Amino acid sequence: MEKDIIMFDFDNTLVDSLPLWYKVLDEEMFTLYGKKVDKNMPQLRVGKSNQEMAETFIKITGINADYKQIFNDWHSKMAVYYTTKIKMIKGAKEFLYSLKKQGKTLVLASATQENLLKIALKHFKIDIFDYIFTEESLNHPKYEPDFFEIILDKLNTQASDITFFEDSFSSIKSATSKGIECYALLHKYNKKHKKELTKLCSKVIKDYKGM
Repeated sequence: MEKDIIMFDFDNTLVDSLPLWYKVLDEEMFTLYGKKVDKNMPQLRVGKSNQEMAETFIKITGINADYKQIFNDWHSKMAVYYTTKIKMIKGAKEFLYSLKKQGKTLVLASATQENLLKIALKHFKIDIFDYIFTEESLNHPKYEPDFFEIILDKLNTQASDITFFEDSFSSIKSATSKGIECYALLHKYNKKHKKELTKLCSKVIKDYKGM
C-alpha cells in the first residue's frame, strides 16, 4: 500500500460478523426484553447510527431503558459471538501484520463500541492498531462526513495520506466525499451497491488474499 495511514472498519470488513449482529438486533433483543419480534426492525434500523438504532428499539418496544443500557445488552451478546462463532475474513490478519511490519499507521474506524472492539481485537490477536475511533468516542454517526473530518483532525493529517477499507456504502460515500481513498469489501449485504462502490472506490474486493 502506498499511503502511510491504513484505516479499517471492523464488522464485515475484518471479521464476518454482520449475520450475528443482525440476529442480535432483529431477534435476540426482543426476546431478552420479553417482547414479540417486530418484523419491521430490519428496515427501521437501516441507515441509522448505533444510538439511533438503540433509540428505535426502545421506541417500538416501549421499554424503560436508555440507549446506553441497550449498548450494554448488545455488548454482552456480541462479546460471546466474537469469541466463539465469528471468524476473520480470509487474509485479513496476515494483511494487517504485513502493514504493521511495513511501518504503516493502522487505524480502526467503527460504529461498534470501543470496549467491545477491544475484546474482539484481543481474541483475534490483532490488537495492533495505533488509533481506534468509534461513533461513541467521536459523538458522530459514521454515515456523516464529519465523522471522517474529525478523524483527519485528530490524526493531524490530510485525506490524501489515508487508504480506508470499508463495507458500508454510506460510510464509503462519506469518506470519499472528504477525499479519502477507499477499498470496498463486497459481501451479500452490500452487493446491490456494487456498481456504485466500483465507481467510488479504488478497488472492490471480497477478501484480503493477494493484498
